[in-house]
Amino acid sequence: MSRKRPRGLTDHQAHEPDRKRLAMTEAVKHWNECIQLTTEESDRARSTIHSLKKKLQSQANELQVAQNALQQGGTSLRTLQKQYEDLKEKDIRASEDKKDLEAKFNELNVDYGKLQNQIREMSTKYNSCEGKLNMAISEQRDLFNKSKDFYNGLNNKMKQDEAQGKADAEAVEQALQSSKQKREELKNFVDKIKQVYEREKLEYENRIRSLEEENEAQCDQIGAIEEDKMRLHNEMISNRSANAFIENIVSSQLSGFVTQLRALDASQDTTAIELRSVKTRVDDLPDSRDFSDLKQQVSGSHARLSGLETLIQERLLPAIEGIASKQSESQTSVNSLALAVEGGFTKLQEHIHKRAIDLSKTIRNSNDSHAELVNLLTLISAGNGDVSSRVEAVSSRLESLVEQTSPQGIIGTSIASILDSTQCVAENSDKINLAQEKAQEEAQRLHEALTGQMDARFLRHEAVSHKLLNGLKESFNVGLARLKTNLAPESGQQANGGKSTHINGKLLKDIETMRSNLQQVESQLSKIDDVPLSLQKIYDLSVLIQKTSKYMDKEEQWVQQTMADRQMHSDGSGTTDRSDCRISSSQSSTPPSTESGIGCQESPSDEASAQKRVGKAKINLKTVPAQPFCG
Repeated sequence: MSRKRPRGLTDHQAHEPDRKRLAMTEAVKHWNECIQLTTEESDRARSTIHSLKKKLQSQANELQVAQNALQQGGTSLRTLQKQYEDLKEKDIRASEDKKDLEAKFNELNVDYGKLQNQIREMSTKYNSCEGKLNMAISEQRDLFNKSKDFYNGLNNKMKQDEAQGKADAEAVEQALQSSKQKREELKNFVDKIKQVYEREKLEYENRIRSLEEENEAQCDQIGAIEEDKMRLHNEMISNRSANAFIENIVSSQLSGFVTQLRALDASQDTTAIELRSVKTRVDDLPDSRDFSDLKQQVSGSHARLSGLETLIQERLLPAIEGIASKQSESQTSVNSLALAVEGGFTKLQEHIHKRAIDLSKTIRNSNDSHAELVNLLTLISAGNGDVSSRVEAVSSRLESLVEQTSPQGIIGTSIASILDSTQCVAENSDKINLAQEKAQEEAQRLHEALTGQMDARFLRHEAVSHKLLNGLKESFNVGLARLKTNLAPESGQQANGGKSTHINGKLLKDIETMRSNLQQVESQLSKIDDVPLSLQKIYDLSVLIQKTSKYMDKEEQWVQQTMADRQMHSDGSGTTDRSDCRISSSQSSTPPSTESGIGCQESPSDEASAQKRVGKAKINLKTVPAQPFCG
């Protein structure tokens, strides 16, 4: 570095030697300074070079590290290229997805526009509904004021009807007392009927015992017949070996006939047991005046059936046994006559056996029909008992209603509770009417079904009885004609045999006796035609039960309506003293008005206007606060 020259050097013309000396001096100084500066600068340069060498060394190291890093970066670059390609593919996919999303976005944008339009429309509808709601609120307020006035009028009307309610309660009490007296009279009458039934039951049991004794006597007679058969069989074997074949045939036929008689006795025993069971069922029927005549007719029909059985046992069976014994005697006397009589007797025996089986089946069917009739009467009596229980239940409800009624206070309620209770009462009245109509339809359907079944069964029983009787008569006539035709030639050939003629005469007399017995059976069966009279009584009884059930349904509906009104008043007021508007039992067919929610009647115009107001005010029941007030 060089310093600035001083300004005094410009005056070298005056002092040139001094000037040179000074210049040298200054030059030396400047030289020294330059050397010093050069030395300092060289030192600085050395230090700078040393530092630069260090930096270069460090940069070389860094370069080596960078080269290593570059190699690593090449590998990473290749991996990055692969990743770039993958990302490029993903970007292509993303672009495609973006296009799809843009299409969806456009669709959503269109939907959003539609939604905005709907929101604008809903806002307009909301404004219109808000206006209508405000109008409804104003109408609700007007309705509240009108209902308040209407309630005050109802309170005044309740005060007027309270005296009539007291009179109705007194009338109900008097009716209950009269019904109690009638029930006492009915109980006494039932006790008398029970005593009469006990006596008839004892008589019927004695008659059954006598029939059992007769059956035992018939069994003894059958045993004696079997002994006679064995004795005659032994005599025929000892007298004639040629009659062995005929005797075997006769013994087989007689054994079959005895077996048939025993089966008939067994069927009679079962019939007696069934008659006892039917009598027991008849005795178990509820005692009432309407059923006494019907039970007597049923027991009379049983008595006629038992008389028919007794007639068959006393006259028909001994006659058949006599025919069998006389046939065995005729076979021992004349072989030709025995063969003829044997054929006729076999056919007659088959017809008698078939008709006896048919008769036993008819008797069993008759017993079954009587048992079904008894079951039907039991069902009807159960329905009558149900009606009486319902009468007692309604009477007890009326008594509790009279005890719970108190005319000391006036009930206060709010307009919301009045509207809610009015709607509930209307729904309950509709449900009660539907239930009553269904019950009436079920009762009518049951009545028609029972009437049809009874008519069909009695017609079928009557047809079977007449058919059986006609078939039995025809079979006996045919058998008698065949027997006469078979006996006529044989009697002409055996005119000299007095014993065979006598036997044939007795046989014809026995057959005529059997014919007369069959006529008596026909007269006994004709008495069954009196049974339709009991059907008329059953029909009258069912009509009475139906009318009673309708009346009890009306009374029950009135009681339920009154109790519902009282429950509604108790929920609305919260007071202990309550007064209720009631109607008399003579006006029970007219249901109370459901628009007031209290139980008093209104005019049709008031009901229609109140129903319209209720329909308008259903929306605003929660918006308008309930304002309780006292009348």
